[in-house]
Amino acid sequence: MKNLSKLAIVLITIVAVNACGPNKNSPEYVAKTFIKHLNKREFDEAKKLGTENTAMFLEQLKQDTTKIAKDVKIEDMKCVVTGETAVCNCKVDNEDDSISLVKVDDKWLVDMKKEQSMSNLVDSLMGNMVEGSDTLK
Repeated sequence: MKNLSKLAIVLITIVAVNACGPNKNSPEYVAKTFIKHLNKREFDEAKKLGTENTAMFLEQLKQDTTKIAKDVKIEDMKCVVTGETAVCNCKVDNEDDSISLVKVDDKWLVDMKKEQSMSNLVDSLMGNMVEGSDTLK
């Protein structure tokens, strides 16, 4: 009976810890993770968090840049969800920016459209990069 009680406590602890962790399918989590991957030039990882439009944009960006990344500071991430879309506003290295997301198959994805300018985000991230080898600083 004692072992059963210990097992129950362990299971409850595991459930509680997992319940308190970040919601990996929230717009805020997806947007922050996307920015971090983009900043580190982890384009393949960033693609997993985006739509087809985003993947095409990232392929172009991957080929166009020979710079390496430094750390980026993301603050004040606030997302407004309207049905199947979300707009996340934040500061990236003290510059205001926003990221659009769409919900596809119950999963939030960054949606970078050709006509949509995310130039502040890209300029900010590229501005945080320095000329050099492929080694992250």
